[in-house]
Amino acid sequence: MNRPPLSPLHRTIRGLSPLALLLTCGACGGGKELPGSLVISPENLDFGDVAADETRTLTFSLTNAGDGEVELLSVSLIEGASTTWSLERDEGDVLAGGAVLEVRVQFSPGAEGEAEGRIQVRSTDDDNANLYVTLSGVGTPSETDYDGDGYAAADGDCDEGRGDVYPGAAELCDGLDNDCDGVVPAEEADGDYDGWRLCEGDCDDGDEGVYPGAAEVCDGKDSDCDGVNADGEDLDGDGFSVCDGDCDDGEAEASPGLDELCDGLDNDCSGLVDDIDRDGDGHSPCDPAPDCDDEDPEARPVVVSTEGSDEEGDGSPGAPYASLAAGIADLDASCRTVYLMPGTYELSQSWSAGELTVAGARLPRPEEGEATEVVLSPPEGERIFELTGGTLRLEGLTLTGADVVGDGGAVQVISARLETSDVRFEGNRCSNDGGAIKVAAGELSTTRTVFTDNVADDDGGAIYASSSSYRDSGGSYRNNRAVRGGGVVAETTELALYGASFRQNTASDEGGGLAVLGVTAIAIEGSDFLLNSASGRGGGLVLVDVADLDGVVRNNFIQDNAAGDRGGGLAIYGSATALTVANNTLFGNSSPGEGAGIWVGADDSSGLVLWSNIIAWSDGPSGLYAAPDAGGDYAWNLGYASADQDFAGAASAGADNNLVANPEFAAFSDNGDPDDDDLTLQPGSPAVDSGPLSPDWNDPDGSRNDRGATGGPGA
Repeated sequence: MNRPPLSPLHRTIRGLSPLALLLTCGACGGGKELPGSLVISPENLDFGDVAADETRTLTFSLTNAGDGEVELLSVSLIEGASTTWSLERDEGDVLAGGAVLEVRVQFSPGAEGEAEGRIQVRSTDDDNANLYVTLSGVGTPSETDYDGDGYAAADGDCDEGRGDVYPGAAELCDGLDNDCDGVVPAEEADGDYDGWRLCEGDCDDGDEGVYPGAAEVCDGKDSDCDGVNADGEDLDGDGFSVCDGDCDDGEAEASPGLDELCDGLDNDCSGLVDDIDRDGDGHSPCDPAPDCDDEDPEARPVVVSTEGSDEEGDGSPGAPYASLAAGIADLDASCRTVYLMPGTYELSQSWSAGELTVAGARLPRPEEGEATEVVLSPPEGERIFELTGGTLRLEGLTLTGADVVGDGGAVQVISARLETSDVRFEGNRCSNDGGAIKVAAGELSTTRTVFTDNVADDDGGAIYASSSSYRDSGGSYRNNRAVRGGGVVAETTELALYGASFRQNTASDEGGGLAVLGVTAIAIEGSDFLLNSASGRGGGLVLVDVADLDGVVRNNFIQDNAAGDRGGGLAIYGSATALTVANNTLFGNSSPGEGAGIWVGADDSSGLVLWSNIIAWSDGPSGLYAAPDAGGDYAWNLGYASADQDFAGAASAGADNNLVANPEFAAFSDNGDPDDDDLTLQPGSPAVDSGPLSPDWNDPDGSRNDRGATGGPGA
């Protein structure tokens, strides 16, 4: 701001001390009123030596040396640990001319050594908008005898947590320097690291298998140091020792003569594991294609293999069919399952009534994110599955390579139910909605299902759900693309996402990861939205017209997403009349418009509760923005380090318990890579135990709500 040069009188006054300035101004009579001028005294607080377990308090004052008012914007610790330095001050944020406000600073070292800190005072005094007080002190050894042994740390006690450790104490058989002389006696050694010391009766400190209480095995040694070689001991109480032929003397369910079970153990000690076929139908309940009822030879699953034969096969593991159609034709009334052995199958299958499970053989599952050993691809221009009724369950499969004109690249569900678990949809495409799956007037349930590199030329890069119910548990959506909802679009649908991950999905319009449009029920909990982008609103996710429902969006990490318009992390607009957005952590999101973290532009957000979120390091005009006239409740949020301002619109810093403070994450670097960040809270974080006071908002351990994704009842 450009100001006219000061007159000689003003320059003289500004050179005076606060007290002299007050006296001078008092003599000014009816002269021109001086603007407010904030002065700190003293500017350095040296607390000297303070025992590590004690606290010392010093004060400094803030004086308005002018006539006009000065508003304090913040008085906060910007350097130093909040566990070491704490502040409290007199009430009031506006200082009238000549007013003095006292700030008390407490130094609690907590440990030995030098400590430093710095306090920043921000105000509306243009010439002194930022003032600082430096803090210093030294933590010295505690003079308190906490363990009651007669010695404190200052007296040479080398472990104040143990009453049997102090200068001159008797040495015990515990591996500790009890007398604090810097030496642990040799007889307290545990040379073989078996958990037993020589002074505790270890009879061979060079053999980790020999110690008091060790298991006796057939090795000719007194393994348990009781003076007796008890190699015939039965440790698991099953009537057999190792020397009697017990193949696992630590497992009571494994010994000669027991019945074999499907538990991964050699129960009968025959040398074979899970070798069972009680009804003799050629199917074992332990097989990769398990028998569903091993007491009924007429109840069996059907096996299909790329090396099988529809003409010569009978659907057994030894004679599998070659096609899914042949397997479906041979299903019995009990086992409605077709198991596909490892291989790649060209498949286009319809289903319209009843129940069917198509599963990959139950071999050891690949690591998360890897392809399964059973791959399904359709003929050119066709879908893999078309559902118009009934229920289809898919397990342990990869569906890939579909490219269709219309909706639902790999699977289309109309008035039917689809369930998936441990399935991977990769590289599917459609010209309309739902690059991998389109569900209309149906039900979709996905568990541990991966969607990657799917594309919709319209909406829902991976999934488009319309007038349906959609529930996901542990799903992964990555590198999918669409116009709206790069990962998923849920429109007029009951939506529930638990533990899902949306990463690097792209929308050319809105909702980089997820677009929710006019849903009838919503729950998004414990999920991650990372590195998604949208050319319009909602880089991570967008919620439009989420009204007339009791929905929750909580305990999610929304990080490093980007929007080309507003709401870099989360955008909410249309209406939001019964929605709770709580205990989410938003970090490093960006947008050129308002609400780089969260943008609320709903026409009616009267039922929106937006509480106890952390919105930090947002790159845009504001971290949290709420339209001023839309209504809603914006409280208990913590904002920090946004490019311009942390709160804007109807959401205000300092009001409704909204706090501007460093959340003190465990580890992070604002480099756009979420993989090297840990956004959990350090114990001393101002977000810990500082959220809503109501018991209904407490953390699961009963403590007060921690702000952000790691707190609240849903943590």
